[in-house]
Amino acid sequence: MKVIKLALFFNSNRGFKVFKFLKKKNNIKIIKIYLAKKNIDKKILKKVKKIKVRSVLIKNINDNNICKFIKNKNVDINLVCGFPYIFNKKLIKSSKYGTLNLHGGRLPMYRGGSPLNWQIINNEKFIGISITKLINKGIDNGPVISSYKFRLSKKYDIKDVQNIAHKNFPKLAYKSLLKIYNKPNFKFEKQSKKKSKYYRQRKAEDGLVLWSKMSNINVHNLVRAITNPYPGAFTYNKKKEKIKILKTKIVNNFSLSINPGEVKKIKNKIYVKCKLGLVQIISHSPKLKNGIILR
Repeated sequence: MKVIKLALFFNSNRGFKVFKFLKKKNNIKIIKIYLAKKNIDKKILKKVKKIKVRSVLIKNINDNNICKFIKNKNVDINLVCGFPYIFNKKLIKSSKYGTLNLHGGRLPMYRGGSPLNWQIINNEKFIGISITKLINKGIDNGPVISSYKFRLSKKYDIKDVQNIAHKNFPKLAYKSLLKIYNKPNFKFEKQSKKKSKYYRQRKAEDGLVLWSKMSNINVHNLVRAITNPYPGAFTYNKKKEKIKILKTKIVNNFSLSINPGEVKKIKNKIYVKCKLGLVQIISHSPKLKNGIILR
């Protein structure tokens, strides 16, 4: 039985789940794990330190010593499972069959940062995840090796979406590794440039709710896309106090004659008027009072 030798690159739960899945496969041998110092999940770091596979925490991904190690160990494929650094061409080609990257978005429509969040914000019916082959320093522009999609339920928030994505990434990664290893010269279809769109990495300040400009669907999607473990959506009262909104519900069965941003409390339920429609605010901090106006 032929064994595929891998170098893994990750810094979060996605990569660790892929590692756990692949280490059980008899035809996979993980030579080394590279962890990124930037935005490292400390819980994952502790877990990795307990395993037997050799690992190293790095700041400069394009260090020549990394390329040398991969070449000297005859690594077949580099597998990138959520990594904040951009690989140079030398590192991309350092392994025998190149480098694969796990991307949390449907391609080519969701290139760039925060793809899972953006898909929720954009009210997509399905969430897509992809695995591409890196060809250069370009962002998410390589041929798609494998992809998977699942329906975005109206009840799902970002944590639900991440859980489903992380459940399917390991199987998708394994499938992609076999494709590349067994057919190294196969020419996978290039992404369409006409359909490509790049999204920037979201920041905490992007969570501001604009009541006078957003519909109830827009508000609800923003809230569920960036709730825990992300910084969350937020608004301000007249005193400029920040109010964090963690969970909402779209309200379509009645209307209120109030202005956008105005809070109305009815039978212990809190409603806020949007540009179009209402949302019920289910979880927030601090408390919202009846009649106040949110900015």
